Amino acid sequence: TIVCEGVGNHGCEYMTGGVALILGEVGVNFAAGMSGGVAYVYDERRNLKERCNMGMVSLQQPDEEDVELIHALIREHVERTQSPRGIKMLYMFDDIVRDFVKVIPHEYAEALRLSAEGRAKGMGDEDAREYAFETMRRGM
Repeated sequence: TIVCEGVGNHGCEYMTGGVALILGEVGVNFAAGMSGGVAYVYDERRNLKERCNMGMVSLQQPDEEDVELIHALIREHVERTQSPRGIKMLYMFDDIVRDFVKVIPHEYAEALRLSAEGRAKGMGDEDAREYAFETMRRGM
């Protein structure tokens, strides 16, 4: 898990897991080769799509669970760094939350969906992951 206040070119390139929260601008070719994990980007200027390498990822509106995670990560960032940007974002969170974008790889999103489907069928976590893997493998 990482929180940063901006990244240059090729941010989250070849990311394979974890969570990245970007509280500012990103450079070009963002998420190129990203195959796992999730990035949340504060896209105040609405230019993420232009800067993002869309070959393997989709851009989504964060859901309620994502919003809770974003808020908690900003809060921890402020506690650890006393970041003026983070403090301002916490103060204005309800007004800026709609400016966050979830960046998630297509295949990773499908694996998460299938794992949730497996858990809904009564499988444990490990069996649900295996179900997702096997389902995706057969579909290839």
